[in-house]
Amino acid sequence: MTTIEDILMLVDTLAPNNCTKQQKLYWFNQCESIIFEKAAHRYKYVETKVSAGIVELPEGYNSSDIEAVYIDGKFVGRINVSLGFGNIVSPQSKVIGVVLKEHYKEIKYTAYEGSIAFQGSTIIMPGHPFVSGDSIDIDCSEFQGRVKVLGTSGSSIYTNNDFVTNTVTGKAEKALDMEVSLKMPYDRLYIDYITAQIDYYNKDFEGYNNNMYIFDKMLDELTRTNKSRSFGIGLKKLVHIW
Repeated sequence: MTTIEDILMLVDTLAPNNCTKQQKLYWFNQCESIIFEKAAHRYKYVETKVSAGIVELPEGYNSSDIEAVYIDGKFVGRINVSLGFGNIVSPQSKVIGVVLKEHYKEIKYTAYEGSIAFQGSTIIMPGHPFVSGDSIDIDCSEFQGRVKVLGTSGSSIYTNNDFVTNTVTGKAEKALDMEVSLKMPYDRLYIDYITAQIDYYNKDFEGYNNNMYIFDKMLDELTRTNKSRSFGIGLKKLVHIW
């Protein structure tokens, strides 16, 4: 499993730089968004209803995101909902299923600096930005390392660690241990893209052009590969994704 932090470490090893983690994460998000849009589509199935002949879609989605529609379990094709459903939905229809192309969700950098109180398996950080499921890297005199957030309540963070009770000042940041969408060998796309952006902002335009040439070439290859794998497979197959 390749994670975002694996990618950023490789970037720093292959192309030493003075860019911050936030800057490199910004470029990673740009790259992942391009990949989602052009080459590595992800889909989700939702059940909804039709009001006055118009299908109701989740917030943030529109008709261009629809890949397939099912009515009472029957595949009816890819439909532009802006034309309405009145001509295909009968009063007896019970379940309207829609397969939507997912949008890329940006990974945000979150960090905390200030008082850190350890109380058994609980860590108290007033006003912290972390949520359940996060991994956080803590750097203070009492503890240096990574913990998993099992849950939160106000300023309290619950973990499965066992700490000595103490209050210190320190820093914590969300670990970028989330898996990237591409597997080898295409995971190098992230490295090529981020190093290209580093070259551009360092005014190394030759390096930028070289890296973007490799990026574009491999992205085209990935796009063709994914299209060839899906060729001849009807959208009805998408019904099995949930």
